[in-house]
Amino acid sequence: MKNTIFLPGRYALAFFCATIMPFFAWSQAQTAKDVRKAEKEVILDNGDVQLTLADVDAFAEAIPKKDRVGFFDSPKRIEKTLLDLWMVKVLANRARQEGVNKEPRIANIIRYKTDLILSQAMVKRASSQIDDKTLEELAYENYLVNKADYMTPEKRKVKHILLRHNRTFDDQIKAKAQELLDTLKQHPEQFEELAIAYSDDKGSAGKGGRLPAIEKGTTEPAFDVAVFSQKKPGLVPEVIETRSGYHIVWLENIFPAKPADFEFIKGDLMESVRASLADEKLTQLKRKLDSKEISINKGAVAGLRTRYGSIKR
Repeated sequence: MKNTIFLPGRYALAFFCATIMPFFAWSQAQTAKDVRKAEKEVILDNGDVQLTLADVDAFAEAIPKKDRVGFFDSPKRIEKTLLDLWMVKVLANRARQEGVNKEPRIANIIRYKTDLILSQAMVKRASSQIDDKTLEELAYENYLVNKADYMTPEKRKVKHILLRHNRTFDDQIKAKAQELLDTLKQHPEQFEELAIAYSDDKGSAGKGGRLPAIEKGTTEPAFDVAVFSQKKPGLVPEVIETRSGYHIVWLENIFPAKPADFEFIKGDLMESVRASLADEKLTQLKRKLDSKEISINKGAVAGLRTRYGSIKR
């Protein structure tokens, strides 16, 4: 039985989302048979205009791959998207009936959009002709040659005690921070106990002042310099002042920079290689197609500036 929804006016679609959603397990690896089947799968129909699964596939392809799955997680978003796509078809159908598509300006825009889509299809075709095994081998070679470019940055694990600024009592707060630092120089084992008792950073105080591991350049400059200038773990010998207040800091551990694991970055490397090889193929194709000399209408080129408005500086 076909999963067809008839839409009388603003018919509620929420009930049907569970039926529709499985159709969106769609990928760019569709075969011609898949496309023909999708063209026959009617989702919305008012008797005059139909929205098919193929229409939704075409819409989905315009969504960045990383956002595509999440896009179709919401039944409400699916409902709105289907109604919007159907309305686009209704309006486009009316435009054809009234000859809007034959108006010179509109016809030119349609021609341009068609050329753009076809040129993008050529790019995808060049990219898809490269098999994954070859891509992975080339990506691994790239990884070995340029391993220094794929380093995971050094990280440092710290704990701190924060005494926040207070306009009225800032001098006393600064003095208290220095007092705590002097105490810790004599009794470093008390750091976590003092963090629990005195730190104004409630997110870390209960953990003895411990913060998530940080990378260079990700915290306030004064804090960053103090932490990353330390040669070895231990108490930072000075009170550090930032916009938040006064910090007493203990460097717990240093995790040196190291090459990223190939398996972790393999996907990105393969896509980079694919894009590079596709670009080479397209360059070769362009050279073949552009063998004839191009003539330039310099007068028309010069006229573009006034046609679309002069550039203001």
